[in-house]
Amino acid sequence: MKNFIYSKLLLLALLVALVVPGIPVSAQSSSTDLLGKERKYRYEKVTIKTLSQLYWALDKLDIEKVADVDYFMMINECDIYKDYNQHEFEWREIRKSAKNYIQDNKKSFPLRFEFIQELRLKEYDLKNQQFEVEDEYKIPRTRRFEVEALDAADATTCGHIGNIPGYPRGLIVEFSRPFELSSLPVTPEIAEKYIDQKMIAFRALPEHQQNEKFLSSTRDIYLVMKIKIFSYQGGARTREGMDLANVLGVLEGYEVYADQDRKFLLHSENYIRARKKSKLEEDLIRQYQESKKKQEDLEAKQATEAAANTAKYQEEKAIKEVSEDGQAPAAP
Repeated sequence: MKNFIYSKLLLLALLVALVVPGIPVSAQSSSTDLLGKERKYRYEKVTIKTLSQLYWALDKLDIEKVADVDYFMMINECDIYKDYNQHEFEWREIRKSAKNYIQDNKKSFPLRFEFIQELRLKEYDLKNQQFEVEDEYKIPRTRRFEVEALDAADATTCGHIGNIPGYPRGLIVEFSRPFELSSLPVTPEIAEKYIDQKMIAFRALPEHQQNEKFLSSTRDIYLVMKIKIFSYQGGARTREGMDLANVLGVLEGYEVYADQDRKFLLHSENYIRARKKSKLEEDLIRQYQESKKKQEDLEAKQATEAAANTAKYQEEKAIKEVSEDGQAPAAP
């Protein structure tokens, strides 16, 4: 049974390794590196599981804290957690394997995420070649966005009800630059195709609803924001009592689709390719790198101290054996 558990943990490690941010993957948002070559990054959906990995990548959690490791297993390996969490001896070995897995893989845990938001459009402005976003759906100029995990509203997480200590179910992201969306530039050719497609749904409405009031209800679009997160800045809580994590990040680009399946692209922007880093973004990168180095130095120091303590213990044990037996201990 233990071999099965360890094999499953190894499989989990391999699966995570396959989705390391920065590895080219098909059907992902593209960007450009310094050499100008086309690269593609994977942007994860925001779920309780992917957020749990993000928090380790940001060094929010403590590998020596039992609850942090156990809750990670509860979120990511529910079946194993349910089967063995109440068996002290089995679970101690599983926890040890989980700690090793986290330490070995947290540098490859996701930092890039996608946020999806449904919007509605008004009539097409042929002169300016753009759609205006419906007033109640416009995104005013802002740097802060709140997003909940797609499964945040689930009644339980592996049987756990409510907030999971250390693992907020949503984010408050502060961007390095403000973002707004009040209109959408679209060429007449694409606009006509979009309108034709949406008119099918409009004409399917009852005749008394085929008016301007209901027109916007059929002109839905889907904004997909591509985010990279750099730093954890503390916690917050919604009025409803849901824990959120304050994080700093950058908007690397966005795409707007006519359909939920993301087959009909209306517009896209790639900020990785198009812009120079702002001072705030450079500060965020520097802060992240410094935090990462501190954590690596701390882990190296702890490993050195552990080795020294082990050597000291063995030396003291040998001296004690000499004093008790009156002779030198046998050579190893």
